[in-house]
Amino acid sequence: PEEAEAHYREALRRQPDPPPIRGRAMILSTLGDCLREQERWGEADTVYRECESLFQSIDDTWGTASARNDRARLALAQ
Repeated sequence: PEEAEAHYREALRRQPDPPPIRGRAMILSTLGDCLREQERWGEADTVYRECESLFQSIDDTWGTASARNDRARLALAQ
């Protein structure tokens, strides 16, 4: 998970300005998964919340539901 985290953070840094919202949200979702696997609960929650907010901003119902599911899994893992 640590190596994957580094790759996802690099992908976030390399995004164009402004970044494509859906792409950024998808990267954040997977980054949150990496942080959850490392039991970095607070960081994962922050990332999942940003992901949910991005999906909501583009009215992506599936993405928003997925991000909420990620947060629910996080709550169960703690």
